[in-house]
Amino acid sequence: MSYQTNISLPKSVFNIGYDSQILSLGSCFSVHIADRLKALKYSIIQNPCGITFNPLSIFSSIKRCISMNSLLEDDLMLSGALYVHPDFHGSFNNIDPDQYLKNANNSIMACHHFLKNVDIVFITIGTAFVYSLKSGNRPVNNCHKLP
Repeated sequence: MSYQTNISLPKSVFNIGYDSQILSLGSCFSVHIADRLKALKYSIIQNPCGITFNPLSIFSSIKRCISMNSLLEDDLMLSGALYVHPDFHGSFNNIDPDQYLKNANNSIMACHHFLKNVDIVFITIGTAFVYSLKSGNRPVNNCHKLP
């Protein structure tokens, strides 16, 4: 009796090497992949807008980085004592709007330049559900506990 299913996988049509430029986008699984590759000294950027769970927000993140669409202070919202942006993960949240903008815009700019030579993109989707802010019905990556 066999307690495993043996499968044969064909050789991949591409290889990942130390000269590969890798972008990892999506759920927390993409972070785990990127962290392992970083530890092995691969050239990788992960989640320029932070962990992103749904396909629409992943697409929005890619578009923002390609166009190098910087955030402005008017784009931020106040949630409690923290400045937030609905397209960015909570790891960017900050009590200082200038620091928030600096961190977010630096991440966008770094990814923009990295994308010019990217070879491989990992995308992991955490959910197919897309949530929206009630005010304006705007799709969000992170609601930051706003309605």
